Amino acid sequence: MNERLTGDTVAAMAALAGQTLAPGSAERIALAIGPALAGFAATEGTLPFAAEPSGFVVAQRVVPS
Repeated sequence: MNERLTGDTVAAMAALAGQTLAPGSAERIALAIGPALAGFAATEGTLPFAAEPSGFVVAQRVVPS
């Protein structure tokens, strides 16, 4: 994540997921998790697989050689 997380971004992601947020919630969420996302930015793209739950089952089925 190269730019700061904003309330507008959080609201857009929530809307895409079919969720509505109370006024002001998006900005509070951005302020709460933005620093954590920024901390992980250094490792972005270096992990062996995407950190997304649907990929875990696929990764578990891969037999190491």
